[in-house]
Amino acid sequence: MRKILIIAFGLVCGIQAVNAQQYTPQQLDQAIARRAVAFALKPDKEIVETGEQIQISVELRIFPGDPATMNPGDANYGQDYRYDTRNPANEPYQIKNWKIMEQGAGSLDIHDDFATYKAPATIPAGKCATISVELVPNRPGLAKIILLQTIYIEDNPIVFYFDAPTAGIVQEKYTIKPNDNQMNQLAGMQLPPSASAAQQAKMAALQAQLAQVSAQARAATAAKGINMDVAMSNAKAFYVRESNITTMQFMGHFMVTKNARYAGVKQIMFTLTFKGMAPGQYAIKRAKENTAYMIYTDKQEAFGCANDPKKNPDEKGIHCAGGNINIISFTDGAFKGTVHAKLEGYSTTGTLDGKFTVKMANM
Repeated sequence: MRKILIIAFGLVCGIQAVNAQQYTPQQLDQAIARRAVAFALKPDKEIVETGEQIQISVELRIFPGDPATMNPGDANYGQDYRYDTRNPANEPYQIKNWKIMEQGAGSLDIHDDFATYKAPATIPAGKCATISVELVPNRPGLAKIILLQTIYIEDNPIVFYFDAPTAGIVQEKYTIKPNDNQMNQLAGMQLPPSASAAQQAKMAALQAQLAQVSAQARAATAAKGINMDVAMSNAKAFYVRESNITTMQFMGHFMVTKNARYAGVKQIMFTLTFKGMAPGQYAIKRAKENTAYMIYTDKQEAFGCANDPKKNPDEKGIHCAGGNINIISFTDGAFKGTVHAKLEGYSTTGTLDGKFTVKMANM
């Protein structure tokens, strides 16, 4: 009977390796014989946004000692095995048959021991993609291994990623749902059925008064070309004609995800500016109008990237490496775009990535 071993990974995948070193195929054979090897598919991320690309690698991990008795803190715990893609026939296993199990769940660009996965433009029915790859033995007595890895797909209108390891921030994902004018939320509040008639009447009177004040405020701001509901939301954009600069601001309690797991909330403010208001690529540090900032308002820690190349062509010390704000479209008063920027903080740097949909508050 042919032996087949299937190894599936969901949100917790593989063993984290340190201190990678080169092993020979013979050493791998020995490790397999004493069951001191682990196989895994490791994606860059286990939760992706629609249209996002990530790399998924086949990992072979060798344990120099008995895995049952080794401590993850040991220097030799879980060493990487480097697959020889130039001579795959010399390896105990060949890596074959990359595929996505579900229809319409994305695409794969295959490169021997790794593949680039691109999520679909819209969320598929199952909200995930299962990546499969086979390890086909080149030696007698070895089992065929099928590795599976689930990638979960989301479509958040506002999402940012930030990575600044020297600041203790490692591949954190931040999401927030755009909210409306808080006055609108108060207008829609309802008391519980247990509330007395007097309490219900008082609430109705307060909401009527609020509706009147809101109508007056909307009329006053509309006369100045400002949408009050957008201006008072947690995600908004303003265009200043005099300076020809668009400023986008996202602020509030962002949900934090680390290692594909919920990690609480953080109070953060992201600010992006660029020249004009038309779709296109805006290079940070190429023009003083194009900037990116983020502030952890709960602990007063800030990162940013801005420079006027005419006044400050040669920056000194730790500085940001620039990036791009990409405005994909501006339709029906809303911007859609992405950002990638190398930011600087106090004595450290970090990488910001994100995508956003944000309404214009004024025209």
